[in-house]
Amino acid sequence: MFRRDVPLLHLVANPRNPRGAQTDLDDLASITGQQLQPLSVVSRDSWLRLWPDDAIGDAKYIVVNGCRRLAAAHHFSRPSLDVVIRDGLATSASTILEAAITENIARKNFDVMEEARAVDLLANELSSAAEAARRLKRTEGWVSQRRVLLRLHPDLQAVLASGAMPVRVAREIALLPAAAQTDAWRVGSAHNPGVESAGESTHDAKPAPTDSLAKSPRKGRPRLTNYEVLARAVRIAGADAETLADVLFELLGEEGVATLTVLLGDRRSLPR
Repeated sequence: MFRRDVPLLHLVANPRNPRGAQTDLDDLASITGQQLQPLSVVSRDSWLRLWPDDAIGDAKYIVVNGCRRLAAAHHFSRPSLDVVIRDGLATSASTILEAAITENIARKNFDVMEEARAVDLLANELSSAAEAARRLKRTEGWVSQRRVLLRLHPDLQAVLASGAMPVRVAREIALLPAAAQTDAWRVGSAHNPGVESAGESTHDAKPAPTDSLAKSPRKGRPRLTNYEVLARAVRIAGADAETLADVLFELLGEEGVATLTVLLGDRRSLPR
């Protein structure tokens, strides 16, 4: 059901939005003159049936898709917004999460740690990573690779979110024991000055943190190959064959491990 010009005081952002604070709204400044797309909202009664204890004040509608547009309307002093009431989304907690996460993942400024937490939240709600992947139209490997980022040391999560660490590197480091992770990052970044721009990037690169983990590497050191960086990280962790097997299965997935098995067999058959 479409409603035009709903006053902002009747709207509240999804209190369970996987995004953090809504910042950097300059790209939505045009909302003062036009609203290109209505917000998707759920009525108060439908929301409270799912989450009766949520603090939503006197709002009549909870915004599921369009929380940035709502924040921009407040920021740029637009008094009202058009909405579409979609109470059909409120059949379960998972359908609300799915709707919010799907919209956010499609946006380039959804940082990768927010994305990881959102994917993990949905997988836990559904009690199935496979079902989360199906609903998000992603592979199980992609879901697994996002969730593994939550194992990163908190300092390294900040480095990743800043854009100073490629997601590819973060996934590898996250599979190491926590005590070895910061050393592995320092070894890799110190020997590879261009590491912050290599490989898969985060969605929204920001200025790197100023702490010691994100300082520029010293010049004059020989550049390590990806193989050497990974080998050093494994040595630092003191990983045995069983741990490596667990890491590789987590990183590559079942199909990737099958491919790796074939490749290892080929290596064994090569002349020494």
